[in-house]
Amino acid sequence: MSLSTYNAKSTSVSQLAPLTYALYGVHTYPNYLTEKFSPLGESEERLTRYISDLQLELGKAEAARAELQKVRALSDLANQWSKWRNSLDSFSFKDVNSSLIEALSGDDDAVRSILTPVGSSAFLVPVLKPDFCRHVLEEAAAFRNFKHEHSRQSAVGALDEWGTHGKHVADVLFNFVMKPLAALLFPKEGRSLNFRYAFVAAYNSVSDGDLRTALNLHTDDSEVTMTIQLGGQWKGGDVVFSHLRGHPQEGQHEVTVHHETPGVALLHIGQHLHEVAPLLSGNRSVLVIWGRSGEYRSSHCPCCARFRRDRCLFSPTWQSPSHV
Repeated sequence: MSLSTYNAKSTSVSQLAPLTYALYGVHTYPNYLTEKFSPLGESEERLTRYISDLQLELGKAEAARAELQKVRALSDLANQWSKWRNSLDSFSFKDVNSSLIEALSGDDDAVRSILTPVGSSAFLVPVLKPDFCRHVLEEAAAFRNFKHEHSRQSAVGALDEWGTHGKHVADVLFNFVMKPLAALLFPKEGRSLNFRYAFVAAYNSVSDGDLRTALNLHTDDSEVTMTIQLGGQWKGGDVVFSHLRGHPQEGQHEVTVHHETPGVALLHIGQHLHEVAPLLSGNRSVLVIWGRSGEYRSSHCPCCARFRRDRCLFSPTWQSPSHV
């Protein structure tokens, strides 16, 4: 039936329905007929582009898998490079600063008595004994050399890459030191930490591969950060805080911390803007642990705080039926 022969009085509903549906479809999808009956060459061109896009994504996935296999292989070979494996494997409270152990065994006032407040929401606290810091520092250097020899990469990387002994050190520090301190000092952000990422960051007065001379103003991907000074000889390299994100004075200088005693940790909220000033001479290494909380992140997204979004894709409000 064509439009020229259509007569409303003589056409039944059963005949009218398909015509109406067809007209609506063409109106809604104007390219439907063109795509359906286009020359074969155009269809082949689109299919070729689609296959090319798939191959590109597959290549990225294969590269990521290959990189992961390299990391696992390095971790499996830890016995070949580890200098202090036994020392790190046996890491326990004997290697933690005795004043901190005593304070954690007491009440909140005992813990606060060994803290040094820095600015509005940061603290210095003695965590590790200097001898153990030296072991970690030498282990980091050994792993860096081993990794460069086998993969031409010189980044120290996460402690989990070191093998079971690196993971053990990170777990003990996170569960028995960082979590109780974070819950006391930062009850909103740090009361329910359930994930950690630990790594060694190295700085040098002369840029050398993965060794930085400084670190620009930033926030961490964490609810709470604990940075333990490991050692080195240097000048400069101070940690400069510039208030919390969202603070009326955000980005303005708040306090400068000269953080140099081995074993002393600097604790602060991840959203506290900070930077590392350039090293003027020497080298400096720190053990950094980022603590994250799934409970806190369910309603506070650090990415949204950084980019000042007023609604987050992962927030309960955004996922409610009224926003779907």
